[in-house]
Amino acid sequence: MKLTKLHLILTCILAVALVAPAAAPFITDDNEQPIEQQALAAGPLLPFSLGFIAGFSLAWYLYEYKDSGIAGETEELRSQARSYEADIINTILTRDIGSILRSIDGFADIWEFTYAHWMRAAELAAVELWAQNVDYTDDVGSNVLDQSGLMLNLAQFFENIEYGPDSSYALLADRLAMWKSNQATYSPMSLSVKYGSTALTNSDYMDIHVCNAAYNVANGKNTVWLDNRDLWVYGQNCSITSISSNGSSITYNLQKGFNDLSTLRSTGGKLFESGYYNLQTGISYAGSIVPCISSTSADVITSAVIEIGKNNYSLAAYTSANQINYITSTNYSSGNQYNSLDVIITQDDATHYTVDMLELLEGYSNMIAAAKTSLEKSNIAAAAAWDIFNRAGSASALVSPSSYAPPNANLTAEELTILSSMAMLQLAEYTTAAGDMLKPENYKISPTSLDVLILGDIYDAGGRLLYENAVFSPYVWLRDQSFTTTSNSKLNQTAMLAVWGTSETLTSIDMSDLSKATLLTVSNDYSIDTKEILKAGKSVDNVTLEVFSIGQWHEYEDSRGSGGWDFSEIKDVNQLVAILFIIVAVICAVLYFKEEDPIMLILAIAFALIGIFGTSLIVGWL
Repeated sequence: MKLTKLHLILTCILAVALVAPAAAPFITDDNEQPIEQQALAAGPLLPFSLGFIAGFSLAWYLYEYKDSGIAGETEELRSQARSYEADIINTILTRDIGSILRSIDGFADIWEFTYAHWMRAAELAAVELWAQNVDYTDDVGSNVLDQSGLMLNLAQFFENIEYGPDSSYALLADRLAMWKSNQATYSPMSLSVKYGSTALTNSDYMDIHVCNAAYNVANGKNTVWLDNRDLWVYGQNCSITSISSNGSSITYNLQKGFNDLSTLRSTGGKLFESGYYNLQTGISYAGSIVPCISSTSADVITSAVIEIGKNNYSLAAYTSANQINYITSTNYSSGNQYNSLDVIITQDDATHYTVDMLELLEGYSNMIAAAKTSLEKSNIAAAAAWDIFNRAGSASALVSPSSYAPPNANLTAEELTILSSMAMLQLAEYTTAAGDMLKPENYKISPTSLDVLILGDIYDAGGRLLYENAVFSPYVWLRDQSFTTTSNSKLNQTAMLAVWGTSETLTSIDMSDLSKATLLTVSNDYSIDTKEILKAGKSVDNVTLEVFSIGQWHEYEDSRGSGGWDFSEIKDVNQLVAILFIIVAVICAVLYFKEEDPIMLILAIAFALIGIFGTSLIVGWL
């Protein structure tokens, strides 16, 4: 029957009890016993003491490491630790993907409410870019949507959304690093990405980035908007070329795999800037890509960039419902089609969890679809306004086709033009019928009721004075606009100024008579010599009108879990300390035999007992 630790302790006490009487005569003063008696007693006592020490050392060793089952218990604990670890990773990934999908659904729904804003912004951008006898094409529309701010805001929107899955999948690299530092416990575990029947794994590093992609770019369908962040290239000797409204272009060379666009320079040394680019055809790209409106626009889809080991990038392009095309990191030709993409968490040889990634890619594709819809509707609104400008022979910021149809109506540019023209003709009839009832003198307003009121001289783009000491309120849609009393303020966009009248000071203006009030449409390079500003009824030196824009969302550092469990380190220290105490005990026994000092015998026994039973307490205390 296997002895318990209690049995061994009782055995030790019994042995000490047997040894103590034999050692007792040697604790007395040397003069109390003749030397002959000491010699006789020492003879049998020394072998007994050394045998006691050696026996208990052997018993301790056999108990702890040979026949006690501790090794099996430790492996069981390690197995439990692996089980907890696998469950934690599965739970975090599954929970995060669920939360991200729920958020993306919400973002797609909320983004639909911005359609009206971007359609109106596109109309005003069309006012700025309109030219007589120029037809509205998709290429013109690309410049209009760029000018409206939609492209830049979409780029920021996608960056914000990508942060969610990026931060979640960073867990994979973190856990692999922890497993590598504690191989005694976690060496049987592994992580892999599986597509179809192929599983890719690496014990050093793994990461996944969910982002937009342009898969196997075709000739004549290769234009995208690129934000200056990240771009993964699946091809050799690749270059991209910028597109500008003035016809100039800049070429940038890209390396295969990852490219940091924020530090990329052209062949002429120019830093990369966000904008429209023609991609080299026959190659796939992923990263900070935004779909666009162009006659040569590429099809932008969702994808997963999978890094297995450092700088080995594969691509899973979500080409259709529940289907991916997979490009490996070693073969950049068009990938084969698969109906599955999973993260596999292997606990032991036959125990694992599967986390489906296709559901996340499907949800992300819905967000891309919502972005494409905002591009299409904004382009249609601008095209309708442009057609009206062409027919009327001049552009006006007051023309707003988008205001005559709800954003959820699926109208063509021609339909929206006709609808807008009919609405404006009827509006003219309505205004004529109303007569004097719509004249400004029939309204009452006060300076304190206006959010912003400015006193200044208004000059057109040629520097001609239009109004002196005008009192007005500015309204902008496209870009932030600042006014200051310390310098001349130049308009940076098409805007409208509600001119209420003229006055020497804002406090002396009489706004009970608005018979001379007018709505003035201004454009780029109009300027204001600002003299006074009231903001919410209070005098200020400057004011900035801010337009709607997408900002960077709050980033967070979520916990990746503990550093795991290690069941070997403390055992190793206990063993080392125990061996040291037993060695000291043997030395004391040898000294006793040589010097015949009873104190050495007592110390030998004490150190032996500590080495056998007390090391864990000592190590814990240290």
